[in-house]
Amino acid sequence: MFLTSSDSRFVHFDDCPPDHFEQRLMEVGRNGAFLIRTCRTLENALTLLVLHNGGVSKYRFLVTADYVFYVECKNGVENVRHPSLVSLIDSLRSENNGIICPLTEAVLPMLTGEQIDESGLNSDSDLDDNTRTLVSSIMKKRFENLDLHLFSAETKKRLLRYIENGVLVDYSTAMSGDNQLLYLHELLDECTRGLQKEYQNFLRTISMIKQLHLVKTEKEISDENLSFSTMLQSMKNAQFLVEETEKLALDSLLSIGNTMHSSNSFPTISSSLRPHSDELHQFEVTECGRKATLSVDRNTRRLCITRTSPNQRPLEFTLAEIKLPLNKSRDSAFLKFNFLNKDKCEIEFKDKSDRNAFCCLVEKLISHADLDQLSIFVGTWNMNNCNKGGVGVSFIFKGTSFCFINCHLAARSENLQRRKQNIRDILNKLQLKGCNDFSLVNRFHYLFFFGDLNFRVHDITPMDSLELIKNGFCSNGGMNTLLTHDQLSSIKHSHLATFNEQTITFQPTYRYQCNSRDVYEWKKIKKSEVRVNIPSWCDRVLYCHHPSLHLENTSYGCTNDIVLGDHSPVFSSFNIAVQQLVDASSDEQKVIVDIVITEVEASFKDLTANVSKQFTLYVYSTFHNEIVSYAPAVLNSSGKSSVLVWRPPNKTLMVNFLIF
Repeated sequence: MFLTSSDSRFVHFDDCPPDHFEQRLMEVGRNGAFLIRTCRTLENALTLLVLHNGGVSKYRFLVTADYVFYVECKNGVENVRHPSLVSLIDSLRSENNGIICPLTEAVLPMLTGEQIDESGLNSDSDLDDNTRTLVSSIMKKRFENLDLHLFSAETKKRLLRYIENGVLVDYSTAMSGDNQLLYLHELLDECTRGLQKEYQNFLRTISMIKQLHLVKTEKEISDENLSFSTMLQSMKNAQFLVEETEKLALDSLLSIGNTMHSSNSFPTISSSLRPHSDELHQFEVTECGRKATLSVDRNTRRLCITRTSPNQRPLEFTLAEIKLPLNKSRDSAFLKFNFLNKDKCEIEFKDKSDRNAFCCLVEKLISHADLDQLSIFVGTWNMNNCNKGGVGVSFIFKGTSFCFINCHLAARSENLQRRKQNIRDILNKLQLKGCNDFSLVNRFHYLFFFGDLNFRVHDITPMDSLELIKNGFCSNGGMNTLLTHDQLSSIKHSHLATFNEQTITFQPTYRYQCNSRDVYEWKKIKKSEVRVNIPSWCDRVLYCHHPSLHLENTSYGCTNDIVLGDHSPVFSSFNIAVQQLVDASSDEQKVIVDIVITEVEASFKDLTANVSKQFTLYVYSTFHNEIVSYAPAVLNSSGKSSVLVWRPPNKTLMVNFLIF
């Protein structure tokens, strides 16, 4: 493979033991360290090795005939092409690039003179044997004149290795007009690892001193070792960091002195609540006839009632001790806490608005736990005791609700109507906690519906379908034509109108010959009959989401690596947004909304004498904590009309919500 001089600097020629390159990465020991070697199985390909959390992940770089580089991907994932290896490497240094972690520092090869010739490194500068010998002898003579008695044996070995190998590549680079001396950079990185660790400890010390003086630091210092270039860039700001910390400490100490002179005593700080925190919410309340401050800390998930009287100690407890639902009166600012240990606490807020804000905040903090405290609900729907049905999982994360439904619908091309009914039954009858009264489509911010949906390609012969598959995706036929015969595409607008599906760019996933992905076995021979299974996209991923939230389907494809069955598994990945939980104690963001219901109309397919004339009205919203139900009401109907209309007795029904 021909590589330019700038690209060749990164490539190790694969003439080493199998684990040699992994060992070199392990010696570096930092996440994102990478190494590129020639591929052992393909001629025009390279292998990328990336170190992450003590393990090495491998990826393949493919090179086209016109010298374009790209990462080998699964079917359905778009290949981003680059004009050079250096360009491809730079693109993988950013977040969310499709590999296990961003690339940071390259582990470069130490090439012999013969390998340098083969790699093309000297093609621009005519680095002949005499030049290489002369450069090597000059550098070795300089090395012998160095005073190295204070340096370790390991440092001496690194210097000698650089002189014998890397300096030739750097010389060739310099003579070609490039100022990126990569081997010198690697030498500096190796020789300063102790300094890098010490500098990282220095940054942690600065951060700790700031916290000591109640200054919130911008971000935590990573446990990963700094690279040489990152440390060098950061050290430019070291003097500023020290001067800034001294100023902050001075201000903090003067503030404590001013407080002592004004109150003649030390300020009282609750150990469980952090002052000056954006996560601290406070309410003025009355408790046992005395004024007090009720504080809620979202970080520690603790509540504190601080009395104004200096002789009374604060009352502190955790959110986990509170029993839900909170006992609140509809029309007053009064609130009663019930604890799990059967204790009680009664308080009164300044007004009903403050009380509602506090209740919503507490209920959100208890219900919307962090990821490691999620409550996950699992539900199932079974179809006539056979191996068809659906299973669902739902949870709430950061105030955003998710539901994932995996299903296996009725098989065979002629059972389209049964599959439609399966979808209706699963979405309306699958049992998840708190979701039994409404369709699952209207209950979650994000809903994913996937599995072996069993929708088939129809109205076409098997041989015609195979010919279209052979032509691939093209504008004048091929699989684009075959997709027009897909059953699911024809019913989406009527039975799955709220769902979306990414454009299909992969071959039909069913029915393959087992242990192969080259042959479609469209005949299924049974004792009683021979069934024809036209190649179809049976395995699908559908999704829907609340329109106010962002969702991006970044990939949709199938893998040909799993060949045990007659289906090819599909995959799909998404970038999504979660709701931003707004500060519930801010008066500026409280809005009282009145929803007025003037009429409810219900339609029935078949209205007979046996149909109940008495119904209960339920009102539900994602911004209200409970389903609001109203006493049964008689719905009047005239004759055999299938439309029933109910009007509230007082002409309007008002439902009041407090929105944040």
